[in-house]
Amino acid sequence: MQIAIVLASAEIITGVVALSWIAGGLGLLGIAFCVIGFWFPIAVHRF
Repeated sequence: MQIAIVLASAEIITGVVALSWIAGGLGLLGIAFCVIGFWFPIAVHRF
C-alpha cells in the first residue's frame, strides 16, 4: 500500500498517467492481501 501511495504522489508531481494505473493496481493487490490475511489466514499456508 505504501508503494501505491508514493506512486500516486509521483504521478501528481510528474503528470505521468501510467503511474496512477500502476498505483491503482498495487493498491488493489494490497487490499486483496489484507482481505486474505484477515478473513482467510489459513489459506496462505495452502499455497
